Amino acid sequence: MIQLTENIIKNWLDKGLYTYDGLEETLSVMILKKLSDIKSLEKRYGDGVRPSFVSTEIVCLHGSIHNYEKALQILKRIKK
Repeated sequence: MIQLTENIIKNWLDKGLYTYDGLEETLSVMILKKLSDIKSLEKRYGDGVRPSFVSTEIVCLHGSIHNYEKALQILKRIKK
């Protein structure tokens, strides 16, 4: 996954790929989707010892969530 930076977000907005509200909604939906994916993996594999690929996937999903949350913070700062 690429790191969503202020320049990327501004470029998307300037080129009309997203509106502020549309991008905010998209990022929020992506966060909820990743959280749902994590819950699904945790439910499927339980709280005990998991295969390494499951733990890796959960870590990657948390990384994505962090990236989307940072992008939301950038978007809110730009919108002011």
